[in-house]
Amino acid sequence: MNGSFRPEYLDTIGDLCDAFYGNTDAYRVVWEVRFFARDEGWFHFYGATRNQQRVAFGHQLNFTACEARLIDPATMVFTLLDFEANPHILAYCGTERNAPDILLEIDDARSLQPEIMKLSMISHGQTLGGQDVVTATEVAFIGLTALPPDGVCRFAADKGAVSDHWYRGRRFIRPDISVLENIVKHLPSA
Repeated sequence: MNGSFRPEYLDTIGDLCDAFYGNTDAYRVVWEVRFFARDEGWFHFYGATRNQQRVAFGHQLNFTACEARLIDPATMVFTLLDFEANPHILAYCGTERNAPDILLEIDDARSLQPEIMKLSMISHGQTLGGQDVVTATEVAFIGLTALPPDGVCRFAADKGAVSDHWYRGRRFIRPDISVLENIVKHLPSA
């Protein structure tokens, strides 16, 4: 049975805010958010922080009025907190990779009226020992006003589930090259 991912959603938004405002130890962060809102169309925010210098952009496409416009990227936090008003927040675990396809998969019957928030973020930093570390997040959250009649969403993750594609805070540490070179030197020759 699916569970609420509201705490994970809020933690993810907290990570994004830290990156957006430069409150991170990472020396470089690149992020992108795509949000399909139930009433206001599509929001696209993206940006990067490098050595505490930030660049960010925001766009809104209003499907009803058929218009696109630039929006202040500082509105991103408030826009994403609007998503939190959904009574049900689930984590997507399906096979689609981009927000429009996720929306089509979820709302194939046009009855759930979902909101989709997809976030990608890569941050580059260092461990205390000086090794390079990359932290990656690739998540999609689904906001619903009501669950399907049977209460089960085939496209939503169960608590504790593991995915090859959807993850938050996955870390990769690059080994010290001199250590690897030393190991290779001591390997027996063929």
